[in-house]
Amino acid sequence: MARYPFSLWFRAARPFSFTASATPILLGTALAFYQTGHVNVVLFVAALIGGVLVHAGTNLISDYFDYTKGVDREETFGGSRILVEKTMLPKALFAIVSMFIKLIHSLFMTFMLKVALL
Repeated sequence: MARYPFSLWFRAARPFSFTASATPILLGTALAFYQTGHVNVVLFVAALIGGVLVHAGTNLISDYFDYTKGVDREETFGGSRILVEKTMLPKALFAIVSMFIKLIHSLFMTFMLKVALL
């Protein structure tokens, strides 16, 4: 499989849209602090990282399926366009999406197991 620079993966993840996943987490944390007077920083950071990773994975899988189903084409607008412009192979994008899913699942299960054991 070809190697792609981090900047290309960053573009594919569309980080400009991460405010959509971070905002509810930040507002929820602010509300929790307002009501209780304290915040569990570990849970906050885990939720923020998890939310952004899920969002990035969703953006990547959206690009993959939009391209393979013919929704993203030269004449259309939207997505990261990395597949349409042929700057990345669909196989490589699908591989990273699979890694994202496995990473998120592993982190979630590890965190939940640690919380359950406490």
